[in-house]
Amino acid sequence: MKTLRTVASRRPGRLARLGGFCSLIVLLAALAGIPQPTGAQMLSDIGYIGPSHGGLSAPTGEKPESKLWYHGGYWWANLYNSEAQEHRIYRFDLATYEWIDTGTPLDRRNSTKADILWDETTGKLYVVSHVFSTDAAPTPSESNWGILLRYSYDPAILRYTLDDGFPVYVTKGKSETLTIAKDSTGQLWVAYVESRQVMFNNSQGNDRLWGEPRVLPVPNAVALSSDDIAAVTSFGSSQIGIAWSHQRHSAMYFAVHADGTPDDVWIQETIVAQPHFADDHLNFATDRAGRVFLASKTSAFRDAPLTMLYVRERGGRWDAYTFGTGYDGHTRPIVVIDEEQERVHMFAAAPENGGLIYHKQSDLNAIAFPPGRGEVVLYNAIDTRLNNVTSTKQNVDLSTGLLVLASGYSNRYFFNYFTLTEPPPAVAPEPAATVPAPPVPGEASVTPAPAQPPAPTAPALP
Repeated sequence: MKTLRTVASRRPGRLARLGGFCSLIVLLAALAGIPQPTGAQMLSDIGYIGPSHGGLSAPTGEKPESKLWYHGGYWWANLYNSEAQEHRIYRFDLATYEWIDTGTPLDRRNSTKADILWDETTGKLYVVSHVFSTDAAPTPSESNWGILLRYSYDPAILRYTLDDGFPVYVTKGKSETLTIAKDSTGQLWVAYVESRQVMFNNSQGNDRLWGEPRVLPVPNAVALSSDDIAAVTSFGSSQIGIAWSHQRHSAMYFAVHADGTPDDVWIQETIVAQPHFADDHLNFATDRAGRVFLASKTSAFRDAPLTMLYVRERGGRWDAYTFGTGYDGHTRPIVVIDEEQERVHMFAAAPENGGLIYHKQSDLNAIAFPPGRGEVVLYNAIDTRLNNVTSTKQNVDLSTGLLVLASGYSNRYFFNYFTLTEPPPAVAPEPAATVPAPPVPGEASVTPAPAQPPAPTAPALP
């Protein structure tokens, strides 16, 4: 049966065989100081080499944030333009595999990261951007505050323009992550961690008017570790949810707010509370049935679950599914939903310091991921530290395909595009409520065996 396929696999065989040769040319050119081509003029070993990001650190991070969106028949991205030294909106040309700079600036602050939300109902693009810091704290300087930008799309010129009155401030400090969601009443919400507390803010009547950032009013939203993060999502057509890690509690929590109720009314839930099962990796997806899908990571090792998919059913029950174990060494997982064909897709890097980007998929209604690291979807012989894979908050389908973006240490973006076809045979589902026991506390961690690099060709047709 057919399955998710890379576009590279549909290219002529000669082009696929150019992968290793092109990588060698890139390496020799870099050593000689020759400028390298941009866009898709060079084929990576698996996937494609994108534009330069000029040495910006992890431009496709952070974990809960999405850098891509789909609209008007095109995929779009927030990419850093190293020549202009600013973040800009780029359009992906599927016919040529090039990233086209539209010239529309996003945040001109180099040290920022952003989360992207496309709202199909209003035709507005929302971007929240923040100065990245792992030591998140408030600051009196407005130049370090988180901002919201809103754009309108003009299909005649294939460009976005910034709406009047933007940007507006939504936080009052630096943060490690900042995410955005929109509820059924049109109210916007952001969530992040500051001074070891889960913080949130929301719009007040219109997108330009915001309240004061405040601590999430639930019992376990304070006294976090300095490494913890939070993320927000909308779900079930009438609710907002904020998830956060609390490594000092060895727990992951979720708070629910009903649309239209007072802003400070939240109900706290526990996703998981078990030794070694909390880490600062969060990435959301939702479906029309009202389920919440949370890709995350534990602090376990060896044959214990390391990367997880947590699913919140409509009644509020959280089920846990293992994506990979400590031996697999995945990190920074993301989740994307294809409701049309009832598939859940997950991507992650491995080993834990970066290397290759892997993919697994499952039946959306009988979740079970095959063992092992999965299918390699991004690999480059020169840049062996690919990491921070990102995609879209939107659910995908046959018309959109699926695009993923990553970065490494070679100052380039890397990407791959997939067609979505008939799903493969289902894997027998594991018991949803069963999570294997964690390792004995204090036992030494085992470094996963290094992956064997695949042959320098694009994936073959199934």
